[in-house]
Amino acid sequence: MIESILVGTDGSEAAASAERFAISLAARLRARIAACTVVEDRDVRAPDDGGLGTPGFPDAALATYYRARAEATAR
Repeated sequence: MIESILVGTDGSEAAASAERFAISLAARLRARIAACTVVEDRDVRAPDDGGLGTPGFPDAALATYYRARAEATAR
């Protein structure tokens, strides 16, 4: 019997469809569900202050963004 389902998500419409299907399947099977997304480090970090003459990306704003994405996926 399936106990856990892992669904990949990237915020796309196709991923949203996969999320809905995984949630439905998990409910029918009484299985746990987990979502996973991968973020490349180069997409997350901006150069440090002065690195390329641009200000660094504020870590707090980045954390807030990814927390909101995780919470939206959990809904």
